Amino acid sequence: MRILILCIDLGTTGCHAVIFDEKGQQISRSYQEYKSIYLPCRWIDHDPKTWLQAVKKTVKEAVKKIEHDKNCISAVQSHRKGLPLFLLIKKGIL
Repeated sequence: MRILILCIDLGTTGCHAVIFDEKGQQISRSYQEYKSIYLPCRWIDHDPKTWLQAVKKTVKEAVKKIEHDKNCISAVQSHRKGLPLFLLIKKGIL
């Protein structure tokens, strides 16, 4: 059975969902840009709902590209600089 890893990266301007195989080869990729809120103190903020929408969309698109192998996703990794991100995965989403 093939082993695939889904990686999610929430960046300043958008969300990447990338699927790799056990050898580190990229199998599928999706990207969704979202609006940043620029604050007067030179900070950038985001509406958390846009993150959730972007994660859902990019994961769905990345998985759709590997439809025949979607049950091989063995791990999910996420990254958001400076903010812990906890994903709740319900059976059937992937």
